[in-house]
Formats: sequence, C-alpha cells, structure tokens
Amino acid sequence: MGKSFGKWVELVLTVAEDEYNLLCDLAPLTSGQLVAQAYGALLSPILGLFGTTLGSLIGLIKRSLHKHMFLALSTYEALLKLLPRWESLLNLREGGGGNNEVKEGLNSVRAVGLRSFPELIADIKSGATSKNNVGLAEYTGAVMNLTQSMVTYLSKLPIVKGAVGSALLSLGDGNWKMGEGVQVGKGSKLPLGGEAGDVEQTILEHYIHDVINATIASITAPSKASRMPAVVATFLPNNIHYLNAHLLQSSSDPSLPGMMAKPTQGLLERNQRTVKAGYFDSNFGPWMSDDPKEGQTVGKERFTKVL
Repeated sequence: MGKSFGKWVELVLTVAEDEYNLLCDLAPLTSGQLVAQAYGALLSPILGLFGTTLGSLIGLIKRSLHKHMFLALSTYEALLKLLPRWESLLNLREGGGGNNEVKEGLNSVRAVGLRSFPELIADIKSGATSKNNVGLAEYTGAVMNLTQSMVTYLSKLPIVKGAVGSALLSLGDGNWKMGEGVQVGKGSKLPLGGEAGDVEQTILEHYIHDVINATIASITAPSKASRMPAVVATFLPNNIHYLNAHLLQSSSDPSLPGMMAKPTQGLLERNQRTVKAGYFDSNFGPWMSDDPKEGQTVGKERFTKVL
C-alpha cells in the first residue's frame, strides 16, 4: 500500500510538471516572475490534495502503528525517492521552496515511523510475560506467535531497507532501546567518515541484533518459571530453531542474512547449540546415569509429568 501511495504521488508530481510546461508554452506572460506567480497559483490545489491525502494516511497509521508499521516505512521510502523532483519543481514557483509542504509531509511520516522502533522492542519485552506465551512454554512447547511475528517483521525489512536505515540514523544508534539509559551518541560504533550507505548498514545491523536479542530473551523468560523441564526443553529448541531456520538457513528474502552482522548470526547459532544441549540433558540425561535403575525411574517420572 505504501508503494501504491508512492506511485500515486509520482503521478501527481507528473501532473505538476506538465502544468509548468504547459504554462510556459501557452501563457502570454512576459517575465519569469509572472510565470512563477501563476505557477504558484496552479500548484496550490495540487499541494493541497497531496497534503490532505497524506494526512489521512498518517491518521490511519497512528490508529494502529503496530499493524501499519510497514505502511509507514514504505510510504516514507517512496516519498524520500521523490523528494528531489518535488524540490526542483517547488523552486519554480514564486518564493521558491521556502515553504516546502512535501518535505513537511515527509517529516511527519518519518516521525510516525520513528515511534515504531522503540515500541517494537517494548512489545517484544512485554510478550515474555503474557499468559499465552507462558502457557505455551508450560504445557505445549509450541512456537510462540511472538517468534513467528518477529520472523515476519525481519523478513520484510529488506523491502524497505533504505527507509529503515535513514530513519534509524535520524533516531540515533541505540535510541530504540528506550528506558535503558541510552543517550544520543553514547556507545555508538558507527564508522566515522564512512559512506552514507555504510553507516546505514551498520546502524541497521545494530538494530536487527537488538531485535533478535530481545526476542531470544522473551523466549527464554517464560521457561524459567516452568515446573515441567521436559516441556521447556522442547519449547526452547522449537522457538530458537524456528528463528534460525527462517532467518539464516532458508530466509524468505535471500538478502536478509547479509543484513545481519556476524555477532548476530553467532548469537542465533550459539543459542541453538545451547538449547539443543539442554534438550538432550533434560530428556536423556537420566538414562545416562551411573545407576541404570535410578536413571529409568527418573526418566519415567519425567515422561509421566509430560503426559
């Protein structure tokens, strides 16, 4: 939908460009100032339509930011690409681009998009204590909705990579972790003097690392209070393996693994090895006991509790 909105804005922009060309070809005006004045009058309703439509879209996004997060990001990316054309056109009217309505609209969309990053981290952390997730860890061992939704979210990031990188750069490295004492510029490891693309790639890697790290923490948290170790030993591998399988091994977007830094990939692989070892230790450890009868007794007791 964001891309569709971008195509509509591009058509509006084409109309505005045609208006200027027709004005120069047909109007019997003797000076550039008169042309600029007339073009300003022609451009006013076009900009009004753009502003009203964008305002309605922003209102829709604000009503459910979690649901329309990618609508905000894709809209921002589309408008960002068209901004140079708009600015060159606005400079043709009287007064130039002093009052840049298009840039103001772009900033409004960006402000909404910026909210989505810290709110996502907060949602991930709150998911650790939800009754549904605790119940899954306690009784079923199934893959949580949180795990699935984070895979879906991260798999969509390559589609709006440019918008996300630009927005995170505006937000500041690490400032999506609200409430953790993070300050602008503190602890930043962004490359100094690097190309804009390199800086955006680096800050995107930092953000993805924090999202995955928060997700793993929220997967692990419900299992700590569980009274059924055998179920937990199944719950953790199922969820961690789901992350690995869909983010690293068979990602729906082949460019996604390249957006994750080596420490992030190592974090996923290390946790998978840990929970796999925990699974074998919890479920098969008793059978490896020095006392075979004691091992069989403990194993049967755990199996009975699972049932």
